[in-house]
Amino acid sequence: MIVLHGTWKPIETLENRGGFFIWGESSSSTAKRRGRIPKADTQRTHPFQASEKDLRRVIESLDPESGSVIRKKARPDNVVLMLPSFSMSPQASPDLLRDEESAEETVCLSPWKVDGLCIQPEDAVLLLSLLSGAWTQTDGAAIGTDLRFWSKVSKFAMELLSKQHFVPGIIFSENGKAFAQWQYELNDEDDRIHMSMLACSMPPVCRSLHQNRIPNSQDVLADFLNSSINGCIRSWIPISEIRSKKPGLSEAWLESLATGEPIRVGASNLKKLSDGITSWKAPLHEIEKSEFRTCFRLEPPDDIESGVWNLRYFLQASDDPSLLVPAESVWRESKDTLQFLNRKFDQPQEKLLSDLGKASRLYPTIEDSLHSARPEAAQLTTQQAYTFLKEAVPLLTESGFGVLIPPWWNKGTLNSKLGVKLNMKPKHGTRTTKGIFGFDSIIQYDWQLALGDEPISEEEFENLVSLKEPLVRIRGQWVEVKKEDIAAAIKFFKSRNSGEMKLGDALRLSVGFSEDTVLPVSGFAASGWLSDLFERLSGKAEIKELPQPGDFVGELRPYQVKGFSWLAFLRQYGLGACLADDMGLGKTIQMLALLLKDKEGGIDKPTLLICPTSVVGNWQREAKRFHPHFRFLCITA
Repeated sequence: MIVLHGTWKPIETLENRGGFFIWGESSSSTAKRRGRIPKADTQRTHPFQASEKDLRRVIESLDPESGSVIRKKARPDNVVLMLPSFSMSPQASPDLLRDEESAEETVCLSPWKVDGLCIQPEDAVLLLSLLSGAWTQTDGAAIGTDLRFWSKVSKFAMELLSKQHFVPGIIFSENGKAFAQWQYELNDEDDRIHMSMLACSMPPVCRSLHQNRIPNSQDVLADFLNSSINGCIRSWIPISEIRSKKPGLSEAWLESLATGEPIRVGASNLKKLSDGITSWKAPLHEIEKSEFRTCFRLEPPDDIESGVWNLRYFLQASDDPSLLVPAESVWRESKDTLQFLNRKFDQPQEKLLSDLGKASRLYPTIEDSLHSARPEAAQLTTQQAYTFLKEAVPLLTESGFGVLIPPWWNKGTLNSKLGVKLNMKPKHGTRTTKGIFGFDSIIQYDWQLALGDEPISEEEFENLVSLKEPLVRIRGQWVEVKKEDIAAAIKFFKSRNSGEMKLGDALRLSVGFSEDTVLPVSGFAASGWLSDLFERLSGKAEIKELPQPGDFVGELRPYQVKGFSWLAFLRQYGLGACLADDMGLGKTIQMLALLLKDKEGGIDKPTLLICPTSVVGNWQREAKRFHPHFRFLCITA
């Protein structure tokens, strides 16, 4: 078995972009026998490292399409890693068990020369972000802890790219050369929290590269993100689209940004360019470093008839979002420092006014409130409030402002949106003689227009439409009413019907596959055995644990009883399952128990088992052990 590992090789010089080094441990490699400890200056080669051929094979197996391309581009390389070691050999990682190791021997960090493959940063991000579920053994390979971590970092890099959270910058080498580089920018609090969590959770092996000093996790993370984001943008955007043929300072910067070559200007112009870029990016860093920020809170009307929404202004502590200082308290303060709940806010009035001016460029509606000497809030119409929620909230959030919105406005939730509710019941006479159902079992249904899980009558809907507002209040709850939803609802009332459908179609609707409905499915109601099925599938009710079959030789462990009962429950409704217990926890045993349970229930037909030839013998041994009377016919192809 191969355990795949990876580590980031930082930039040595700015001409060298750095790279991602992939190596592996192999269970088939022969470890050197124990003996006298070598001299300290002896360069030792990792004794059970994977071969270059195996590494290229595993890389391609991770993703046949992109992995094949990356495998061909990867170049042989070697590094020295500081690894936990015994006297004569590195300690194997937890994913690789080795019989030669002794638990009693002392472990210390030792340098080992490791051969592997190096890939470009942009290729590393692409490959690592594909490792969604490859945490366990697959195709004779397992993913090491370090590679799992870098997979999470790569997905974060892709997230920053998709949100366009990057800016062009400038970096300097030790010899005085300057280079343009695309760099990540943590624009919002979620990004900063995500970055901090990644830095704190970095496995020590990710910093095992032998260097003059041990880098901190934040530096390693930042170097990888900047290099990979820079590499991705350069590989995705044709050079001709951003390079300029005109001479000039900014043009030289763009040229370097496109090609990666040094910025070709004199020293004085280089300082001028660097100062200009620093000044241009300053507002972003001010938001990151500030101990407090301006926050906006949208409050729905107290009086429905007036329809006036209040957008109130606050100062908010950056490290404690629940700490809010109302604007009126800021204006009452006569000193340069505001004391509030044992916290100090320096220059609060200047900060609030400056931030409101910046925010007005993102949401111009608040500009009228700035005509007041001491702005505390802006009054909005329902349409303006809707525009704030739809358009201004993401802009303000990404610009570093705090935004507090009503809980019912939550992207992705169906509780504040129009939808349809599906009512289902079993068709009379569908139960089979052996109590087994299937995807083709017929059920009866009817649809209702609904707000979340609450049905709405046609009269109530007409009242909503007559208001001609994007946000309306019904039964004490605010609802978003889009033009397309109104058209879909009208179509629904015209074509509404009841009828019959297959159980498989109902299950697909229950998990969001609603291509055939004019509105999203927001609720379900079921009766009879359908109610039992949906409640247990959704986790609202527990699946009853079954006694193990009488013919089963041995005793199932509690978690095996739970797994076997789950399989039997799904089998009752003709549903497939994936039992994902770890290796060695008895998946074979649970399946054998299910087959015996079927026999007890009168199902005496043969079972077709499809498995790799490498585990056929194990199935036969386990079957004879736990039920000696099982009959097997082994067919290989």
